[in-house]
Amino acid sequence: GDAYMAVTNLVEDQDSDHALRIAHFAIHAIEAAASTPIDPDNPALGTIQIRVGFHSGPVVANVVGSRNPRYCLFGDTVNTASRMESNSKVGRIQCSERSALILEHQMKAVGTRTLRIKSRGEIPIKGKGSMHTYWVARGALSPCMPDQGSLVRAGSRELLNEMALKHLNEIEPPTLPMAHEHVYPMVPPAPGPAGLPMGAPPVPMAARDQFSWAETVQEQVGEA
Repeated sequence: GDAYMAVTNLVEDQDSDHALRIAHFAIHAIEAAASTPIDPDNPALGTIQIRVGFHSGPVVANVVGSRNPRYCLFGDTVNTASRMESNSKVGRIQCSERSALILEHQMKAVGTRTLRIKSRGEIPIKGKGSMHTYWVARGALSPCMPDQGSLVRAGSRELLNEMALKHLNEIEPPTLPMAHEHVYPMVPPAPGPAGLPMGAPPVPMAARDQFSWAETVQEQVGEA
């Protein structure tokens, strides 16, 4: 597929800041892509432009397959996240109302508004009907992406993986009370030789791959 999918609070408990993590990852991914030339030898082509969308809810995660095992996510949450991405706009981040409420709750707990959340209103979503969605953007106190130069040198999946695993796992959030809701998005460590979740850049948090069922090696149930 043409999408890059990331998830938080699946492999590790991140109840206090899972939505904030995925929102900051989305911001950094857009910035890294926008700083990456399509063709370094032809600046006239411009830079890579992506759109992002995310949703929060329960998912089932499996390592599927025996010959070529893949770490896959399944459930309506994945489908809704895909709709949030496909109905977003270039250079922008769209999220569902559920995710927006969780972001507000987590920013209130932190005591700092690291994001700006603005209502987009009701829009028609294929297979879901009318949904109230929100735009998410960097706030005045949003953390900066470290070592941006190394991430900008190419818009590859490996660099997005690097950003997800190296950068987001290093974020040390303030000590917060346990959130009452379990809703999430970041790339979990791969539980086997399959490597990171399959997908190609440049869009995080939307799933479009068609998965073929084979031998289920491992199963996890959680919320994302």
